[in-house]
Amino acid sequence: MCGITGYLGFNGAHSGTLAAMITAMQHRGPDAQGQWFDEASEIALGHARLSIVDLSEAGAQPMTSASGRYLMVYNGEIYNHQDIRQELESAADGLAWRGFSDSETLLAGFDHWGVEQTLHKSIGMFGIAIWDYTDKTLTLVRDRFGEKPLYYQPSAQGVIFSSELASLRQHPLCSQEMSTAAVAQLVELDCVPAPLSIYEGVYKLLPGTSITFNHTGFVSTKQWWSPFVTAMANKDTWQGSAEEALLELEQRLGDSVERQMLADVPLGAFLSGGIDSSLIVALMQKCSATPVKTYTIGFEQQQFDEAQYARKVAQHLGTEHHEHYVSDQEIIDLVPGISAIYSEPFADSSQLPTYLVSKVARQGVTVALSGDAGDEIFSGYNRHTFTHNHWNTIQKVPHALRKMAAAAVQLPSESQLDKMFGLLPMTSQWTRIGEKLKRSSHAVSARSVQELYQQFTRAAFTEQLLQPDVAGTEQLGPQADLMNTATAFSDKCASTLDAMRWMMIKDQTDYLPNDILAKVDRAAMACSLETRAPFLDHTLVEFTQKLPGSMLVDGNKGKSMLRKILHKHIPDELFERPKMGFSIPVSDMLKGPLRDWAEALLDAQAIGKGGAFDADVIARLWSEHLAGKHDHILKLWPVLMFQAWKISH
Repeated sequence: MCGITGYLGFNGAHSGTLAAMITAMQHRGPDAQGQWFDEASEIALGHARLSIVDLSEAGAQPMTSASGRYLMVYNGEIYNHQDIRQELESAADGLAWRGFSDSETLLAGFDHWGVEQTLHKSIGMFGIAIWDYTDKTLTLVRDRFGEKPLYYQPSAQGVIFSSELASLRQHPLCSQEMSTAAVAQLVELDCVPAPLSIYEGVYKLLPGTSITFNHTGFVSTKQWWSPFVTAMANKDTWQGSAEEALLELEQRLGDSVERQMLADVPLGAFLSGGIDSSLIVALMQKCSATPVKTYTIGFEQQQFDEAQYARKVAQHLGTEHHEHYVSDQEIIDLVPGISAIYSEPFADSSQLPTYLVSKVARQGVTVALSGDAGDEIFSGYNRHTFTHNHWNTIQKVPHALRKMAAAAVQLPSESQLDKMFGLLPMTSQWTRIGEKLKRSSHAVSARSVQELYQQFTRAAFTEQLLQPDVAGTEQLGPQADLMNTATAFSDKCASTLDAMRWMMIKDQTDYLPNDILAKVDRAAMACSLETRAPFLDHTLVEFTQKLPGSMLVDGNKGKSMLRKILHKHIPDELFERPKMGFSIPVSDMLKGPLRDWAEALLDAQAIGKGGAFDADVIARLWSEHLAGKHDHILKLWPVLMFQAWKISH
């Protein structure tokens, strides 16, 4: 895991600029820093290295291919690079390796097969910048699911790029203008989705995409992998039985875990005690000769505490388990500086426990496997099973009646809804019912699956939080045509794929990279910790796309196949419980120890300086929250994260 940065076209930059860009992301790569200039070509590449595989100088970057054609800086891991090496050794005569890093393997592949074919052969996560001496072009590449970040700012003379915005900001020509469209998206999604960034004219490279520049600016962009494309190709192609599918899935998942355990540094895993992380740890322990190091954090408030469940799973599996109970003081110390970790506003409050568990894990390991993406790949969200089981019935109810029902849910407070629905047998085991109903109530008024998905995944607030002039037209930059094509194809797939499958893949293209993976990458890398997600092996994902939805969902329960595999390793009672999520008691803390911090940011004068939110609306929401009339954390947290970011930038 590393950080990459650089620019094509000096545009007044100098060697000190590149050094500053590398230093700004040194937490991503504290072990070594490398830089390379070509004044004649006006190209500069920088690298901050976190040594994981091949700790020697042979793995240092920037790195040049054996032919001399390609120069590369690369962030990520290619888990099957040893297999690729064997294939290259059989196909290329006289191949001599300088070391055993996956960076060198990639470059050898570029020489022999070209860039795109090598990418298709690679299983892994990556952000890559490739300078082609022959064509005089710079190509930026992002992995299939967007595990690794890559920002860029195009210009008429070239491009600036980096793994993090904080690094990009060190270049004298980096945009400092706030994107109002990005702020509007933050309010609805709790994050700024690709290709937008918080700065106008600065973009995130989309997952599974490459983009090429030369000295006259943008050349071309291409989506080289898409889960919608592979899902359409794999649809209804499984010919075996359910039992055969389960056995093959278990084998493929075990292979993915084993590949991702390759490292020359200490390795462990996050363990929450839920289905996803428990299964990853069980498979790790199965192929490990020693107890796997597992890490979890806990909270004194029982409704937020998963440590008790993780402890029982760890004891059953025999891991070397480490748990840390978080104090209020740790949260108080962390919250004011959390915005700096993300370098743009990010408002999924699970960012806090994610950072804390990463910090704990980094004390013992350099690499941690996680259960991330289990929900998106195996239908783990309530919206998946709800749509799968009820959409056909919902759409038979007149739209006007459904719209009235959605409005009615907004009248009671979240605590009142908790009490009301907690009395019903079918919902008595649910957690945070009021919050979930408030957030998804508008979904019942949807007119299509696409609209249903949007209602489920976007906040639908009755208040207009933003100032009237803060909305803006989205400027998608060089990826605009690509986005339009992808959206059209997604809509086309909605009429071909079943509703559950479509929503899962939509989560994989939107929610997963923009929220979940961004949250984990920034939090873990702030601690110089590499995280890996075995569920995101694309060969595993493409296999699941062949299977009928009935294998993934059993009645009202998603993750049916994962449950059956996990049952072989631990008793059902250790993991069969309501989904908790990964959160901390921020809502209550805003009324107590975090009140002074929040009030300073939500003060009318501070809101005015922020230039995005309506001060009168925010004042009313804050007053109601403090008085206990309504829990407005979902509305206030994005405002607080924006305000904290704005002040620090």
